[in-house]
Amino acid sequence: MSSHHSVIICSEEQLKIFTLPQLKAKWKFKLTAVDGSRIRKVAFVNFRSRSDENYSENDIACLSNLGELSVYSVSTLRQQMQASAIRREDINGITSFIFTRYGQGFFLLTSSEYQRISLSARTQGEPTCTLELAEGMRPEPPPEPETETEPEAGAEGGEEQQAKEGEGEATQGEQYDYEIYRGTK
Repeated sequence: MSSHHSVIICSEEQLKIFTLPQLKAKWKFKLTAVDGSRIRKVAFVNFRSRSDENYSENDIACLSNLGELSVYSVSTLRQQMQASAIRREDINGITSFIFTRYGQGFFLLTSSEYQRISLSARTQGEPTCTLELAEGMRPEPPPEPETETEPEAGAEGGEEQQAKEGEGEATQGEQYDYEIYRGTK
């Protein structure tokens, strides 16, 4: 049996891979020595290829106290990606951050709003959520105000009104004759 088992130890300052059963250090990456940051959150993430369904790789995703996300390969701890995700002053966002197993992350943007990010090219953030409310839980919409029709502007002294009242409702031909008489046509 030529392949050995190994264990990955993640501390606040570094990532280390040890071979088992000897516990001999195989690979290490000192995050604090490189950029002075410390690891706050760590997760194993499965990245699947967008083009090939059969290809996937497992990596280590880390969030530092500076708000930077890093991805390292499991086999050699080689850095695959580094990106700034959260402002370093946003302590609430950094402490509330969680990883999903497929390369997405969630954190509190405000006290009542979550932000979702994706490290994976295959799984992109799509808002596909719904909220089902029981009958009667949704408030009733306010009633629409009734609009009153105002008389047309420009009716002088009721001449038009008198013509309509004389024989009930004026026909279209009578209305046309009246407009010619008044000189509006």
